[in-house]
Amino acid sequence: MDTDPDRLTRRQRIALARVTGIAERHAFGSDRDEPREEAVTELRLECSDPVVLGVALGHALTAQVEHERWPEAVEQYREVAALLVDAGADRSVAGVVHAAQVARYVRRGHW
Repeated sequence: MDTDPDRLTRRQRIALARVTGIAERHAFGSDRDEPREEAVTELRLECSDPVVLGVALGHALTAQVEHERWPEAVEQYREVAALLVDAGADRSVAGVVHAAQVARYVRRGHW
């Protein structure tokens, strides 16, 4: 399976957007006070593809670095990441995505 987020199928990109929104909503949005298991169940029902969940996890890991000056935001994205891991994200995919994003930011002089 291709782990490059730019090469996801249309269906995978849609699922990526949906699981990202679900995880963020449960981590720091309108459903943040709902039980954790409810969030994990909703994520799993939306997408069972570990690659898609892994790409979302990679984005959440990068968001933690991007927001390092704001501890509350870092904590929020840690929770997003934890939910995605619990939902079945492929950690190796996340690592590839995160490393590529960090390298891209460094090349562009953002860090």
